[in-house]
Amino acid sequence: MRQRLITLAFIVAAVGLAIMFKAGGAAAALIGAAAVTWYNGVYTPLKRVSAFAVVPGALVGVAAPAIGWVSAGGSIADGRLLALCFFWLMWQVPHFSLLIMKHGAEYESAGIPTLGRVFSPAQLARVSFVWIAATAASALLIPIFGVSGSPWAGIALAVAGAALCAYEWRSLWRRAFASAFYAMSSYAVAVGAVVIADAVW
Repeated sequence: MRQRLITLAFIVAAVGLAIMFKAGGAAAALIGAAAVTWYNGVYTPLKRVSAFAVVPGALVGVAAPAIGWVSAGGSIADGRLLALCFFWLMWQVPHFSLLIMKHGAEYESAGIPTLGRVFSPAQLARVSFVWIAATAASALLIPIFGVSGSPWAGIALAVAGAALCAYEWRSLWRRAFASAFYAMSSYAVAVGAVVIADAVW
């Protein structure tokens, strides 16, 4: 059964990369291949070794905007893309740490070390909030680097970031980790919506 699943995984990955190459070109396929390799060859094994695996693992999350960018003809070295990728890199760390706060015991029972081994609940909440605030600040690089051009987009991102920080501070203090996790996810959707709306209008 395991061998069949591995074979299926390779087939799905190969087909996906072929489609990516056809639709987005060689650069898009290379980024996709790098993401698959990093996730399965580095991040997944590292999760059973280190509670800090989420930091290098967050690199996988920047693949999606990078693939979309180069597929549309953009340069991989464009500062606007780097600003987008940096935001998604920052966002993933608190997103996962909030998930650990909610389901840490389940990860531990599966043999996966978590940040709960390294930090006390109060310390982990403070560390997570610092990352959340840094993520909100990193979103401001999006208008600064010209991903969005209208003033309202920058204002919307600043307001969304401030609201997120206020909500997360209250949620973490109350140990409402599920609410904090969903708020972090909603914030990512909001940032994406602002960028898309600015591009469309």
